[in-house]
Amino acid sequence: MGLLARLRSFLPPREEINIGRRVPTFLYRWEIVSILGGQLRVYLHKFVGSDGTVDLHDHPKRFWSIGLRGWYREHLADGTTRVYRAPWIRTFPAEHRHRTSGPTPQTPCWTLVVVGQPVREWGFWVPFERGLEFVGWKTYVAPGSAYADAGVAAVKDQQPCPGRA
Repeated sequence: MGLLARLRSFLPPREEINIGRRVPTFLYRWEIVSILGGQLRVYLHKFVGSDGTVDLHDHPKRFWSIGLRGWYREHLADGTTRVYRAPWIRTFPAEHRHRTSGPTPQTPCWTLVVVGQPVREWGFWVPFERGLEFVGWKTYVAPGSAYADAGVAAVKDQQPCPGRA
């Protein structure tokens, strides 16, 4: 059994990230430790797919990402992409907008993520005629959400998501 498999056997139950169950799970997350009353948390992430939507997302907290194994491609708001291969150490403000692609269940990407205190709501940046606008995650993933449905459909069709009125 490999080191990561042995480590997983000691972890609490995992969370599954899947855009409100609209898409197959693309990220598993385990909280390893929470200290200072939750002001600092450490997670183990296992990416097993591309983000389930074409819409960019941000995070509620500053975070540091440490690449342990594998790779992913990051897509940014300006249209640029960059591939990250482990090992790496990166840090981002909560407002960093991106989406990821590349990993698969057969070739996952493992990261250790350290996050600080929440400074904003987590959400998605959705294209409207006026440009990208923030949609909070609870609204985005809610049952019947046209935002998530459009973003997921664009991924399935491998097409850019059209602007929304």
